[in-house]
Amino acid sequence: MLIRKPSGEASLNRARSATVVEAFLAEAPFHVALPFALAVFAGMRQGDALGVTWAAYDGARLRWRARKNGELCEAPVTGVFHAMLEAAKANRGAALQIAVTSAGTPWSASGYRAVFFRLVRRPTAAGQLGEGCTFHGARHTIGSFARQAQETDWRVSAAIGDRLIHMAGICGRDADRTTAQTEVLGAVQQRFQNIDWKTPRR
Repeated sequence: MLIRKPSGEASLNRARSATVVEAFLAEAPFHVALPFALAVFAGMRQGDALGVTWAAYDGARLRWRARKNGELCEAPVTGVFHAMLEAAKANRGAALQIAVTSAGTPWSASGYRAVFFRLVRRPTAAGQLGEGCTFHGARHTIGSFARQAQETDWRVSAAIGDRLIHMAGICGRDADRTTAQTEVLGAVQQRFQNIDWKTPRR
């Protein structure tokens, strides 16, 4: 049975705008920003972002197996994402993991979660971030960006490492629906612009 969320309740895992992603990466300490970058640029879930090792990175791509569903995943590494990974690689210590704490030790899930929410609490309270901005929301950011770029559900699901097509709808729910409505309905109206119709009687 589908249990629907009560009306008016805040959405969890809200997608972040490009401005918010840029602001977060600019302000967050590097050891906190890197796992988030692995999520928003490679589609990793938190467990994968904290656990992926340097063996998955060849300098141009990341290849790993998702812990949740065993799916083989691959992501290109370019631009800012490449620069961040190379900086982490240049400063790596003895840990096998790509993302580590400021002390160079592997993150625990609860430890990273506490630091992450502490970091977003203030901008959320100030109204700079909407309610529901979680780490998992990075995957919703990918879904929203892909939906607005008119990617298919299959391609969206592939990008977030999931074979379930309906996940594209869940992760893309915050996409700009107004643009889609305007373009789709405008196309329908354009198709029927020359039909005959009866004017109102006076």
